[in-house]
Amino acid sequence: MGNWVLPLALLLGGLAVAFAGRRLLNFAVAFAGFLLFYNLVEFFLPNQSDWTLLIIAVIGGVIGAWLAIRFLKIFLYVMGFIFIGNAAWAVAGFFGIDSTLIRMVVYLIGGLIGIGLVRFMFDVAIVIITALGGASAAAYGAQLLFNIQSTGQVWVIVFLLVALAGAIVQWGVVKGKKR
Repeated sequence: MGNWVLPLALLLGGLAVAFAGRRLLNFAVAFAGFLLFYNLVEFFLPNQSDWTLLIIAVIGGVIGAWLAIRFLKIFLYVMGFIFIGNAAWAVAGFFGIDSTLIRMVVYLIGGLIGIGLVRFMFDVAIVIITALGGASAAAYGAQLLFNIQSTGQVWVIVFLLVALAGAIVQWGVVKGKKR
C-alpha cells in the first residue's frame, strides 16, 4: 500500500463529516471510532506500517458503527468527546506544542467541552462537533497526503475555514428542515 491511502481516507472522511456530519450521523460516529483507534495506535504503538494503522482504524470504525446503531445517544457524547478532543489536539500541534502531556490535557479539555455541547445544545452541537472534527481530520490528512511542512498558523487557518464552511453548509441543511 502506498503512503497515500491512509491520508486520503483521513482527508475524504474528514470532509464528508465536516460538510454532512449531521445528515450522516452514523457515518460520523463510525469515523470517530476510526479516528480514535488511529490515534491510539499512533500514540501507543508508534512507527507502525500504514497497513497496521489502516486495519486497526477500520476495525475501530466498524466497532463505532455497530455501537452507534445500538447506542446512538451514548455514542453522540463519545463522538463529541473524540471530535472536539481531536480538534483541540490538532490545533495544539499546529501551534507547535510538542509536549505529549500538554496535548493530552488539551485533548481531555476539548473532549469535555464536546460532551457539554452535546448535552446542552444538541442540534447546534452536532453541527459544530462534526464540522470541527471533520476539518481537523481533513487538514491532517491533507498535510500527510501532500507532505506539506507548513507553519501552524497556516493549518489553523485552513482548519478553521473548512470547519466554518462545513458548519455553514450543515446549518443550512438543518435550518431548511422543518422541526
